[in-house]
Amino acid sequence: MCRPCFSRCSKSTSVSLQRSRQTSSPKVTKEWQRILARLRRNGPTQTSEYVAGLIQPGNYPLGVGVRLIERLMRSGEYDAAGRIIEAVDFANQQHPLVDELHAAWLWCTGRKREAISFAKRTAKRWMRSYLFRQLGAFYDLDGDKKKASRCFQIAGALELRQEKNWIPAVCL
Repeated sequence: MCRPCFSRCSKSTSVSLQRSRQTSSPKVTKEWQRILARLRRNGPTQTSEYVAGLIQPGNYPLGVGVRLIERLMRSGEYDAAGRIIEAVDFANQQHPLVDELHAAWLWCTGRKREAISFAKRTAKRWMRSYLFRQLGAFYDLDGDKKKASRCFQIAGALELRQEKNWIPAVCL
C-alpha cells in the first residue's frame, strides 16, 4: 500500500506520534490494549463505533483514538477510521496529529482537493513541520512541483527553528 503518508514503512509515522507512544501513561497503555483486544474480537466496524461513542463526551484519551485511526487506515478500514475522526471533530478535541490523520484519510478516500485544502488550513494553523511535509507530498502527488517544493522549504525551516529552541527534558 503506497499512500502519501500511510505506506507500511516506518517513515510514515510522525516523530511526535512515536514519542507519544513511548511516554504514554499506564492507564492509556492499558486502554490501548483493551481496544486492541476488542478490535480482534469484534472487528473494525464495531470497535470504531464503540470508540466513537466513548470519544463524544470528550473525556476519552486522545492518544488511543489517534493510534486506532492510524491502525485502521494502515489496514485499509477507511470507513471505520472516518467514524472516529468524525467523533473527535464532534467532541472538539483539536490536535495537529488528528488533523494530519484527517487529511490523510481524505486523500486515501479519493477526496484530493478536500485533502489539500484541509492540509493547507491545518499546516498554517498549527505551524508544524510534519504538516507542511504532508501538504508538500499531496502537492507533489497532484503534480504541482512548485508548491510542493515551497512546502518542503517551510517544513525544513520549521525543523531548524524547533532544533534551535529545543530544551532538553532534563532541564524541565
